[in-house]
Amino acid sequence: MIGTTLAHYEVTDRLGAGGMSEVWEARDRKLGRDVALKVLPDDLAADPDRLDRFRREARLVAALNHPNIVTVYSIEEADGLHFLTMELVRGATLGQLLPPGGFTEQRCLELAVPITEAVAAAHDQGIVHRDLKATNVMVRRTDEVVKILDFGLAKAIGRPETPALESMSTEDLTQQGLIIGTLPYMSPEQIQGQRVDKRTDVFSLGVVLYEMLTGKRPFHADNSPALISSILRDRQTMVSEIRDRISLGMTSIVDRCLEKDPDRRYADGRALASELARVVPGQSLSPSRALTGAAVPDAARRRSIAVLPFLNRSGNPEDDYFSDGLSEELINSLGSLPGIKVTARSSAFQFRGKELDVREVGQRLGVDAVLEGSVRIAGRRLRITTQLAGCDDGLQIWSERFDGEMTHVFDTQDEIVKAIVDQLQVQLEERSSAALFRHGTDDLEAYHLLLRARHHMSEFWEPGLVAALECLNRAVELDQTYADAYAARAECYFVRANFGNLPGRDAHPKIRSAIRRALELDPNLGSAHALHGVSLAWHDADWDGADRELRTAVELSPQNVWVHLYSAAVMSTARRAEEILGPFERARELDPLNPMIHAHAILFSFYAGRSDDAVNGARKSRERFPDFWLVPYFEALVRWQRREAEDAVRLIEQSLAMTGESITYLACFAAAIHFFFDRTSEAERWLDTVEGMAETQYVSPTGRALIEIARNRSDAAISYLELARSEQDAPFAWSRALCEALGIIRDEPVRQAMARLGLP
Repeated sequence: MIGTTLAHYEVTDRLGAGGMSEVWEARDRKLGRDVALKVLPDDLAADPDRLDRFRREARLVAALNHPNIVTVYSIEEADGLHFLTMELVRGATLGQLLPPGGFTEQRCLELAVPITEAVAAAHDQGIVHRDLKATNVMVRRTDEVVKILDFGLAKAIGRPETPALESMSTEDLTQQGLIIGTLPYMSPEQIQGQRVDKRTDVFSLGVVLYEMLTGKRPFHADNSPALISSILRDRQTMVSEIRDRISLGMTSIVDRCLEKDPDRRYADGRALASELARVVPGQSLSPSRALTGAAVPDAARRRSIAVLPFLNRSGNPEDDYFSDGLSEELINSLGSLPGIKVTARSSAFQFRGKELDVREVGQRLGVDAVLEGSVRIAGRRLRITTQLAGCDDGLQIWSERFDGEMTHVFDTQDEIVKAIVDQLQVQLEERSSAALFRHGTDDLEAYHLLLRARHHMSEFWEPGLVAALECLNRAVELDQTYADAYAARAECYFVRANFGNLPGRDAHPKIRSAIRRALELDPNLGSAHALHGVSLAWHDADWDGADRELRTAVELSPQNVWVHLYSAAVMSTARRAEEILGPFERARELDPLNPMIHAHAILFSFYAGRSDDAVNGARKSRERFPDFWLVPYFEALVRWQRREAEDAVRLIEQSLAMTGESITYLACFAAAIHFFFDRTSEAERWLDTVEGMAETQYVSPTGRALIEIARNRSDAAISYLELARSEQDAPFAWSRALCEALGIIRDEPVRQAMARLGLP
């Protein structure tokens, strides 16, 4: 074709052949620029339906506007040929540039960050590449700008989803027709012909990252059946075991991308890009390269751990708080150490009282080791028995018994943490030579009261929260320098204002006072900084101050699940949709079995504008936690957003039934949904219910405002919003984000009032 002309494009050179076409360099005589021509295969051009579908899909891809995605200019036809005109990139592919042993981590990040940002931008538009690989990434010769080729065209071409995989080469595939992916980069679900979504691209990116860091692919074999088997079943050798000086952050990112189960990968390119942006090359060197001395077998892989609830063997159920509290304190202590990932309490405690093989526990929690134990209290005597087991083989790594006095419990906990750290072979920083267990008080009774309070707070229900406050008030009376107790008191008031019956005007001064005291006593208390950030945002409308406090909280307590959840919540209320899912995904990684996490997967997808993800999250949450009232409540919002009236009504009434119709805010939602969908008689009935509740309980004026917005009564809605702001009503901070996400504001004065009252 060299020297021929198609329309006004003069073909000047052959660039190569891809899986779907041949690619030529040409001169656009109209615009005076060089372009790439991608000539479509004859069988596609001959089928009108497939060609029409291709054109529709290609138009979507052409609409992508990102500096790291090759631009599609047009779809053309000339002399019986159908072709695309595209941006011409002069340079080399990532595969051609890759050194034998891989790039340095710094160089890998320089290339990987723009790649994942480009994938994230496409995912935001609902476009999946399906064929990400090193040869589909170009690095421009003149300025080293990264460009991804063929974005979305694998789907656009409309080929069958499942080619004859057993006949594929184990190297890059360029045969005509094999366009849905290249076997060494395919995800397990792609190989098996299952539904393909954004997480498939995440897996392929994991293969590319692995290849960039090591110079080799994670799965390899001499023939395609063996390679298919490896991708489906084998666990890759960790990057840190192949290369020196690869950070723990990068190692864990690659491992998560390559999870067999799509649900355990990053949800999309945006979540992956957020994680890569936080990696500091070489920070916290992998234990396999940094340690000396005797090593436990496979110790380098045992860098993540779950602490299961310790058994109370005292014969007294009233001692449950102590065994639970000991487990939680060990979780907190280990989570503060460099190089160890620790599953959060909520997920680890899902296994209470269950006889499960530690290998199954490891698989469900995504950890390498499990710590189990028991506690026996006899008078003032204390015996703690512990056992650490590996999740790959279920074998015991280490066990120990600790005997002592209750008065020495802090020293005993310190001994346990040190012993576990030694067995996990984690290199500690210099500061870790001090006590590893941060107990915060020398008053044993105050410490026990805090443990009891946390036990009660886990109920997330008014009676438990009231009991928790009684314990915390007593704890700070005993030790007025107990920072953790003050932070817990602030959190308890916060939860009561949002999930209980405490008015914001009563809760907020107590929240602010407790936070201030906690930070005076311990400026490095991450949980207090997180709560301060939420308070600044939702009470003071100081969004910049909230950002600073939340960033500080993450730096101080990177493994505190609530720190990340609070960050996602503030992003939601600030209507910063693109920033919500990053911190939430970190929380989900730390606490994968927590019902609150599963419920909030629905809520945060709703606020991020990802309706389909929210629906899928709701389905999974219903299966796992069928009796948790937040699940139907949050799904009702999604169904309302989608204008699915029957489901929205059914779900909000289901949530109310689960709570015995005791939560006034939910009753307001029920009235609002019925009004919005013109179910007037049912709406009036729920409005009467709200009025009846108001005679004995606090009814949120924000809930009342929602009712008036739903029935399009702007003046009344604005009056209630002003009342909510003046009364420091806890749900007020969510009101604009909620109404905008639902798309129910029909009168501009309402929106203006929200802005005037400090809602972004």
